[in-house]
Amino acid sequence: MNAPLIGISMLLDSNHERGFYNSSVLELQSAAYAAWVAGGGGIPVALPFAGDARIGQLIDRLDGLLLSGGPDLDSGFDPDNPGPVVLEVGDEQRRTHYEHALLQAALQRRVPVLGVCRGMQQIAVSAGGELWQDLPTEPGIEGHSRPDAHSALVHEVLLDGPQPACFSDLPLRFGVNSTHHQAVKRLGRGQRVIARAADASGIIEALVGEDPDQWMLGVQWHPERLPGEPASRALMAQFLAEATRRAVETGR
Repeated sequence: MNAPLIGISMLLDSNHERGFYNSSVLELQSAAYAAWVAGGGGIPVALPFAGDARIGQLIDRLDGLLLSGGPDLDSGFDPDNPGPVVLEVGDEQRRTHYEHALLQAALQRRVPVLGVCRGMQQIAVSAGGELWQDLPTEPGIEGHSRPDAHSALVHEVLLDGPQPACFSDLPLRFGVNSTHHQAVKRLGRGQRVIARAADASGIIEALVGEDPDQWMLGVQWHPERLPGEPASRALMAQFLAEATRRAVETGR
């Protein structure tokens, strides 16, 4: 059987100085995501912006969707009135609309979905959730925005309630990295918290979808930068197992 094909969303960069690419809109992402997927036995595929018309066809060819991290979501995004995905908008708006469309197509087709950092926030917002817009300015919330420590364990998370298989054998508390300045304040429809920050903030650190026929999980930390950690290995193993199961069901 073929290895599962995992689509990874890209980030957009219109504000850069990259020599030959000056004044061009770039679509790129950290190589750590592809390495994490490939290290677990999957085949990573980049998902650059392709417009609305072929999103369904694109998702039809995938066995799993990984919504990656990156800059902020569009703060004015309305999931009930998303509008078309168009080129003539800013990076935040275009990416938020495009990833919403990718997510909806994946859910319609029961494609497993994994969200990392911004990707988890996209999962929540796409279902009507709400974000903390700037954690460093919120009273009592400290130590979560550590871009200087991408691959260091800077705080602990505490597992909360029934767990998916990937986390069921882990200790209730374990360390994670933390490079975000936004976070999920209120879950979207049909979602449940499975981990919170172990500090006094209680920030939501992981969520799952409640539909038993749809595997969907989001984490606020960056497991792709911690590939040797037990939680990172277990998370990718279950994601790829779910993607493989779907590949079998669809005859790939």
